[in-house]
This record gives sequence, C-alpha cells and structure tokens, in this order.
Amino acid sequence: MFIHNGAASHHFITAHGYHVFSCSSEIETSVSRMQDAVIVFNCQGFHDIEHVTQQAFTLKQKFGASLRVLVKESKPCIRYNDFHMLINAGVQSIIEHHRSDSVLFDQIRLASLTKMDSHNIDLPTLQGYFQSPLMHSGIQPFDDFFNITNDVISKIQHSQLEFALVELIPFSSVPMSEATSYCKLKRKGDIATCVNGRLVLFFSSLRLYEVSQALSNVFTVATNEIFSQTNTLTKHDDIVAKLHTLNQHHLGTAEALQNTTVKKTVLSSSKAIKVDWEMV
Repeated sequence: MFIHNGAASHHFITAHGYHVFSCSSEIETSVSRMQDAVIVFNCQGFHDIEHVTQQAFTLKQKFGASLRVLVKESKPCIRYNDFHMLINAGVQSIIEHHRSDSVLFDQIRLASLTKMDSHNIDLPTLQGYFQSPLMHSGIQPFDDFFNITNDVISKIQHSQLEFALVELIPFSSVPMSEATSYCKLKRKGDIATCVNGRLVLFFSSLRLYEVSQALSNVFTVATNEIFSQTNTLTKHDDIVAKLHTLNQHHLGTAEALQNTTVKKTVLSSSKAIKVDWEMV
C-alpha cells in the first residue's frame, strides 16, 4: 500500500504501516515487484488534477488490473468533469476533501478487494472528452469575454461538458473596483468581466450544484458580503440571451461616452483685470 505524503495525516500513515511517496517514479519499481498494489494520489488544487490523471493513466496502462488507484482530494478542487476524467484514467475511487481518514481507510480496504481494468483509450482523447477547450483564465475586457464565451458554448453545448454563467451585482456601497479585487480566477477555463455595474463570470466546466463551491474558491471573501444579487444561468439559450443583453448595455455605454462633450468655462478675458478701488 503506497500513499502520497499529503493525502493523510502522518499519524494515520504510520499507524497503518503504509509506504509514503512524493512522486510516482519513486514507487514504480516497488509496484512492479508486487502481485497487487494500492496507490493513493493526492490533489491539493486544480493544478494537480491533470498531472494525477497522467500518472494514474500511465501506471494503469503498465500494470493493469493488479494496480488499484485512489485519489484523495485535500482541498475542494475536483469538479464533475475532473471526476469522470480520473475514473476513465483508471482511478477506482475519489475521496472528497471533507471525508475523514477512516473513510479513506475504508476505501483503501475496498480497493484491495476489487479490480478495475485499464480503458482502451489514449490519454489525449480522454483529456479532450473531459477538459474545457477554453485556455483563458482571469478578468477579460468585455468584448473578449463576449466573443470567447459565445464561441466556447457553441462548441461544447452538445458535448458531455456543462457550463455556467454567473451574474453578480454588488451592493451600492461596494465599488466595482473593490468587488473585482476580491475575484481571483486561476483555473484554466474560468473567466470574468465587468459590465453595466455587475461582475459576470463564465465557468466552462461546471454543474449547477458546484457553483456555490466554485464561488467560494474564486472569491477571497464571502460573496453575500459584497453582492446583493446572484443570477446563475446554465442553459445555452439563456446564456446567449444574457450575453446579448449585456452587449447592448456595453454598446450603449460606449456610445454615450463618445457623445459626451466636456464643457469648458468661458472667461470674458484671458487675464484678470486690476480693480480701481476708488471707482468702486
């Protein structure tokens, strides 16, 4: 039994006599000598998911059903599409971040008693099925956000990927610049923009029940402290209609700014006139 050093507490690992590793290359030789083995990888953030998928896929292709692979989520980062990608890569079980070490132990025992064959699919195809085609992340100018979002949802609307557009309207006491400063989008495929007094986010791989957790991950403060209203859209036609409405507001604002002229104060003389106090 091999477990990543970040997947469980030191006490849990030593108490059960598990072998600790920090990267899969450290244990590949040991696994090859064993009839059956269980490996527990660790996901500490969204940046680990692709790497863990590659490791699990490579090891399952090499050792087949004799190897059991589990993934422990240390922080909430695995979305529904990541879950399916990991399972299809050969992972037998994913233990969520809020599960205790006792649940992890139960899953390890269960995995040791069951087997799962490797899938007949290559890694690039697997990743193409379950990863968003959107390479951007972070705050975008509205025109870019509008074009990118329209393009992405038209490409993936008939795939197994799901997506969400979230419109956040801040309290009148919270400036848009302040609200935006709390938004930290780091995951590839998550973008946002500011338009018409609201912050709009597009998650290109997200299910409705995951929106709340995603917002908690994205914002450094609770959203109910800075936003008075949250609107979530997950259907293609609804998102297209909302984007059209936002674009109309954006174009109207831009046109209004172009038509605004700055009025200058016209002076009766280019310089001040000295007052003759005796004549006053």
